[in-house]
Amino acid sequence: VINNGSSFTNHEYVDVRITPDLGVNDIVSMRYSVNESPISTSQAYQSPFSVGVGSENGEKSIRVELIDAAGNISPLYSWDFALNTTIPTGNLTINNGALYTTDRAVNLLIVPTAGSNEIVSMRFSNDNIYWSSLESYNPRKTYTLSSGDGNKTVYVQLLDRFGNVGVLQSSIFLDMTPPKASVLINNGGQYTNNTNVAIEITPDIGVNDITYIRYTINGLPPTTIAYTNRFGINVGSTNGEKEITITLFDAAWHSSTIYSATVTLDTLPPTATITTSKTSLKIGDVSTVTITFSEAVTGFDDGDLKAENGTLSGVLSTDGGITWTATFTPDPGITNTTNVITLDNTGVTDLAGNSGFATTDSNNYAIDTQQPNSPSNFQAIGKDRKVELSWDKNQETDFKQYNLYKIIDSVKSLLSTLPKGRLSY
Repeated sequence: VINNGSSFTNHEYVDVRITPDLGVNDIVSMRYSVNESPISTSQAYQSPFSVGVGSENGEKSIRVELIDAAGNISPLYSWDFALNTTIPTGNLTINNGALYTTDRAVNLLIVPTAGSNEIVSMRFSNDNIYWSSLESYNPRKTYTLSSGDGNKTVYVQLLDRFGNVGVLQSSIFLDMTPPKASVLINNGGQYTNNTNVAIEITPDIGVNDITYIRYTINGLPPTTIAYTNRFGINVGSTNGEKEITITLFDAAWHSSTIYSATVTLDTLPPTATITTSKTSLKIGDVSTVTITFSEAVTGFDDGDLKAENGTLSGVLSTDGGITWTATFTPDPGITNTTNVITLDNTGVTDLAGNSGFATTDSNNYAIDTQQPNSPSNFQAIGKDRKVELSWDKNQETDFKQYNLYKIIDSVKSLLSTLPKGRLSY
């Protein structure tokens, strides 16, 4: 048996093993030839023995003759085979050449170099030390990476029909952990007057592989940009609610949870109306003043209001800053039919940061807190057990009537109500 009966070898020395037939025990010498060379001189019989066939790749042959003690020569035993010592080479590609993967199961493509010897089997390793069992060569293989995120190298051992072994290797980064961060949209505010809404991203400790950001506005098709920790999203110029979503991706396109917020764009300044519960006030009257803004405002206080011929108590809102009330008390000694309360809108700001402008006036109200003068030239003349009263006419334009009282034993009581033209009683 020459070369273990194989037609292929990668060794320069080939074993020859001789097993005499049953009963044959007188073989004493032998001779052989290599690669069609002349047969050698006789030498002592031995089995097994090695024959050098040269280092050049190619077709090889060995011829052997056996000789017994009587000089009888056996038939010529021969074997043809091929020698090749070329190590297999090629390319190993993981997931079509991707740099990252989010799954331990990857697809391998194993392509020997063109012109290589026929590959008959292969096996795999994660560390180039411990190998899987040999299996038939197939250019495609589903392989499971070792556990744990990080760079993973896959080794493939290729065995050709001559017994030559070559090793291919390739690497890919396994990332099974989605990126995590704190995402602040519009500084956490619900309102804005800026069409570019500010976004601030703070990755969690140890997260340093965020690569892309994808955002949407009101469910429109998403926009993907390179990662930056601060940027602005243009939400358009139309006022109203803007639902913003943010998704983070690492280099492996592993996606984070979806961060979202609804921000209301408001570029209009707040406006207001002012009404008084009474349009005419006299001595002892007060009026409830209602200031109604177009939206909730901040920064509003007594200093933003100016009341003619009266004072206002502290303004107060019970609905979040839209409706405010105060109490107006007219000044004493005033007779004026044209009065308003004026709001300086520049002192108020809506929740989006828009400041008011110009001023707003209330409805008109009249004030009459001037007491009428006592009648002049008042006289009382006793006659026939009666008292006759007389006086001069009051000159106030808004004078209405006279009230006559009597006091007996410190008790005051109304005698009569007289029209303004009556000047005696």
